[in-house]
Amino acid sequence: MDSLNSKGWPPERQRVSSFVGDVRPEGEAASVIHSIGMAEWHIGAEETNDVERVVKSLSEKNTLHARRNFDDPAYDILDTEYDQPRVRYRGSRDYSETVHSTSFRQVATDWYLFSERSWLVRPVTADETGRHVGEAYRAEGLVLVHTESDGIIGEMVLTRDAVAARPTAFPGLEADYTRDLETALHRHDALLAAYVDGNIDTILESFANDYSMLARNYFSPGPHAVDFKGSQEVRGHLSNMFSAVDVLGVTVLNRIVTEWYIFAEMDWRIRVKAPLEDSGAESGNVAHYRTTAMYRRSGNGRLAGELGYGTPIRTLPEAAK
Repeated sequence: MDSLNSKGWPPERQRVSSFVGDVRPEGEAASVIHSIGMAEWHIGAEETNDVERVVKSLSEKNTLHARRNFDDPAYDILDTEYDQPRVRYRGSRDYSETVHSTSFRQVATDWYLFSERSWLVRPVTADETGRHVGEAYRAEGLVLVHTESDGIIGEMVLTRDAVAARPTAFPGLEADYTRDLETALHRHDALLAAYVDGNIDTILESFANDYSMLARNYFSPGPHAVDFKGSQEVRGHLSNMFSAVDVLGVTVLNRIVTEWYIFAEMDWRIRVKAPLEDSGAESGNVAHYRTTAMYRRSGNGRLAGELGYGTPIRTLPEAAK
């Protein structure tokens, strides 16, 4: 935790949290609380509009910043280069200021913090007369912060349009709320089963035609995170995946299902068909990796899109295969 303390954590104006302070527990909980501490340090700096502290919270390793609203693509942001998030954060106060945020649901592990949140935000405009701060409004969405030992390696935000918030039912689905959630859960299970089967057509049947997928790039050359938009690009990604690996099994580690989104953390066990760059995995190796995904549900029962990331691929020892 020294790297966290060297950055000045906790900040002077940290928001209320069960984990504020120099907590140094022994045992397995230490890495989880360390991850929470870094995420809270980052979020607290955003809430105090301390841009330089936000930038200081970022890891020196790969940095990812993504923001998506499937109701209005004009709000989409994707930064994958090292300097891009730093430039964007430094310019963020030109258009908004955060008053505070509240977390309603949270999942914390040793490598990410997921939360469903509500923000109170003030819009900012500027003209020749100066900088103007408008009336505060409330926004809702999901935040997924991935952490490394020295800071934040990625922040993904999935928001929804305020007008579309809190629907009582989805057209074409059962009006009963519990049955709707059960249906969504079973469809997600079926999606993961299709990955194990390697059935691209069945996977795509779960997605809307304009589905977009932002995920860690394991199976093709290019940046560490790739944004696939539309069924053809997603099909190409899946073809690359199944050319590189067989999926032996998927274990759901954490999952939240609501009327408008699904969040899941999954452990993927794979058999490598061809050497995977940066992982050291060779043909025939059995390996695994963990991923997170925030899926946006749509009114027709399909998924509208997903944002997520993943851990490095690790070859499993013989005894664990």
